[in-house]
Amino acid sequence: MSKKNISVTIALILILAFLITGCGPTSGGGNNGSVPIVVTFDAQGGTVSPKTKEVTVGLTYGPLPTPTSTNADFTFTGWYTEPTLGTKITEDSIVSNTNNHTLYARWEIPLTTKKVTVTFNRRDDKTPIPDPITVTVGSAYGTLPKLTSTWLLKFEGWFTEKVDGDKITKDTIVTIDHDHTLYAHWKPHSTTKKVTVTFDAQGGTVNPETKEVTVGSTYGQLPTPTKMLNFFTGWATTKTGELGIRITEDSIVTNTENHTLYARWKRWEL
Repeated sequence: MSKKNISVTIALILILAFLITGCGPTSGGGNNGSVPIVVTFDAQGGTVSPKTKEVTVGLTYGPLPTPTSTNADFTFTGWYTEPTLGTKITEDSIVSNTNNHTLYARWEIPLTTKKVTVTFNRRDDKTPIPDPITVTVGSAYGTLPKLTSTWLLKFEGWFTEKVDGDKITKDTIVTIDHDHTLYAHWKPHSTTKKVTVTFDAQGGTVNPETKEVTVGSTYGQLPTPTKMLNFFTGWATTKTGELGIRITEDSIVTNTENHTLYARWKRWEL
């Protein structure tokens, strides 16, 4: 056999070995384990840190965080692939889901008939304010009020805190064993419109008297007025009455026009 034929034969053998061992380019789509994926941990009413972890398809999940519940009677029993039912995932489980995915905390909840009241904070200047609901600790929240998105703001759901916090859905188990408030979260559509807010101290004094705010963002820091023989109880969208919406630094600016906020006062009892 000539040297040329020997070289061609060796080259063919190397190419064949290269393809058989899978060292060549992969065919078809999907994550074959070379790209990490993100697992998000949903504590289902509890708290957990960290909230995410990178894992690799084909390998084990490795150490998983242990969440805590605000209710000392609840016992964490593991992470599952679904909020209810689903497959239990441990640190030795093999990652087979090729997409970013969520694991849900499962709690062993003692039988209880304790009921608590849940109130809702819209965090905007709109009405009506949803009525409170009564829920049972250890059961799901059930139907929650749905707020209407606008051209300016998209309603993202109810959360346990004004900023961040855990998202609460109808399937979330009630783990907070006392009356509590859920806060609306809004995602502003892209806007840079600014409006001027005028502060009417209603017989008192305030500085500054105006402020520029951005529609879709929070009002931010608000001035504190003063008035003889009165103490300040907050800013509202109307001069008097309960229909006026109270505005705080965390309230979302939804009024697209220049507008006025009115100081509310309570007279000192002498």
